[in-house]
Amino acid sequence: MKKRHMLYLVPLLWAVSISGCASSKVDLDTEQIRRRSKEALGELEGGETRGASQPTTRRSSQSTTRGSNQSATRPYWIEMPPQDESSYYGVGGPAEGWDPARAQALNQLAQGIEVKVVSEVRSMEMARERRVGKGRVEEIESEFQQEIKLLATQVITDYQLVDQWREEGKYWILLKLEKQKVRDKLQKELDDARKLALDHYRAGVAEEREQRIGGALKSHLRGMAAIRKFLGLPVEAVFQGRNILLNNEIERSVRDLLGGVEIAAQSPNRRKVRVGQPLSAPLVVQASYQDNPLGNMPLQFEFIKGMGELEKKVRTDVRGQAACRVFKVTTEEPANVVEAHLDLEELVGQEENQVEGVRQTLARIGGGQARFFISTQEKRVMIRIEEENLGTVVSDSYLENFLKKQIAGQMKGIFSETVQDADLLLEGSASSRLFTKKGEINWCYATVTVRLQDLKTGEELYSTKLDRVKGYHLEKEEAGRRAIEKAAGLVYKELSTHLKREINP
Repeated sequence: MKKRHMLYLVPLLWAVSISGCASSKVDLDTEQIRRRSKEALGELEGGETRGASQPTTRRSSQSTTRGSNQSATRPYWIEMPPQDESSYYGVGGPAEGWDPARAQALNQLAQGIEVKVVSEVRSMEMARERRVGKGRVEEIESEFQQEIKLLATQVITDYQLVDQWREEGKYWILLKLEKQKVRDKLQKELDDARKLALDHYRAGVAEEREQRIGGALKSHLRGMAAIRKFLGLPVEAVFQGRNILLNNEIERSVRDLLGGVEIAAQSPNRRKVRVGQPLSAPLVVQASYQDNPLGNMPLQFEFIKGMGELEKKVRTDVRGQAACRVFKVTTEEPANVVEAHLDLEELVGQEENQVEGVRQTLARIGGGQARFFISTQEKRVMIRIEEENLGTVVSDSYLENFLKKQIAGQMKGIFSETVQDADLLLEGSASSRLFTKKGEINWCYATVTVRLQDLKTGEELYSTKLDRVKGYHLEKEEAGRRAIEKAAGLVYKELSTHLKREINP
């Protein structure tokens, strides 16, 4: 089984065994490297290996110096870095000091390793493309960018200072890194990643068996983060006596678990608040797995539109509920959105670059989330009612006047005369008809319809129709009006709940 593992790693390791990070064909003579290295180490008052000690300012007071030989010519590696089959070279400079020059040289070493890893992974993906179809090749570099950079940085150990140069206040440094040490370090990083991922997968399977969904999800996500160091390559392992592709099994487990997780808003998901003021009630969500409460689950609340201050990290209780307090909204943005989702930083427990890598994978898989819409703008209501009483059009609609009075008095609502300036449209109709006459009493029926619409989203928030609402009076017209009046009261009783949620949440 170990040999089979190595088959997958050979091409990746080969990536760091070929040409170095510079394009020059000029090699440093071994004796020349030894001599310059000795001079440089002497100049740095004790030398530098493994990045352990800091370069110090040269003792010479001359504007152009190199070692103790003031007549020495400018070294050619500044313009044409060396290259050989056994080492990488990094040149730093021109810089304002030894430390910045060394940082530049280390960055060049990292870029050389990074380019080779990306190039080799891409060529391997192109070979697989014939079997899995196009599309993945273009995603490799962007999807694994952070992991590639992290690997390149981690394998840069045991570098050596070869030479240095200073002239006219500018500094240059030449560093060397043996490729064999890179290969050894990379092999160890990948072996450790395989073992860690398998341990997490084993723990996740055990948690699933005991129906501890939160623990299972946590273990599998951490396994996913660990295995990303393989940059999408298939990783074989032995689990419970059978050969598995660890990448596929971990992703399948995460997909199955997330498919059963639901995060839903329990409190009203539409709120209104003044800028700088807190919400009167917290945002409450319910987390469940296959309709069962999901307790002790870390959730994160964050503004995905707008800005504000809130409780970012909350855990669900035994009922699977979590409440987030919004302390204030700090932007004039009229429409703010707060999203509640799984807290990946807590579940994965890795560095931010690893969390971001898992986040990209989960974006393809999908996961539960709940959103709350918080408005900082007074919503304007336009009311448009058509009314007839016993077949005669009423110019001064009773229903419209009644609704305006209630909305203005109870909700402090603001009205608009045009659809363009309105946020909500309340439209409908009212009509009455003569039903019967008993003695001197006229009985009428009223029919009322209303519809509340969010003009910004087009969503219908509420609609209803009331029919055969009775009214009576000695006068027919008054009987019809009373029937409409009674229907208006019944409609508003139910409509007010939806209006309050929009105007005064």
